[in-house]
Amino acid sequence: MQQTKILVVEDDDDLREAIVASIAELGAEVESARDGVEGLERLAVGKVPSAILLDIRMPRLDGQGFLEVLRAEPRLANIPVITMSGGPTPPPVPPVTSRVYKPFDVDEVARILVSLGDSETA
Repeated sequence: MQQTKILVVEDDDDLREAIVASIAELGAEVESARDGVEGLERLAVGKVPSAILLDIRMPRLDGQGFLEVLRAEPRLANIPVITMSGGPTPPPVPPVTSRVYKPFDVDEVARILVSLGDSETA
């Protein structure tokens, strides 16, 4: 996962920190945001991430709203998104690459990200 940037958008501080640490161990650059508003702010500047890990239920701007804005922006529309949720959620705005349900093993998310990188180079 060298030279890969991942954006983690998650409102739970402990979970966000665990995910960031796990992904960083793979050698990826990781940026994080506490909610959808902060996530969109991160996307407005800097390098476009290779993938986004997105919580669905968050304050200010939830995952659904974040996805709607993301998919409407041509520069960002094709970023692979892995949604994270604590329970059943309505179908997200496509395309969502994968879904994980809380509680999950952080290594599971890391495996999904590695598989995304593998498919990009295949």
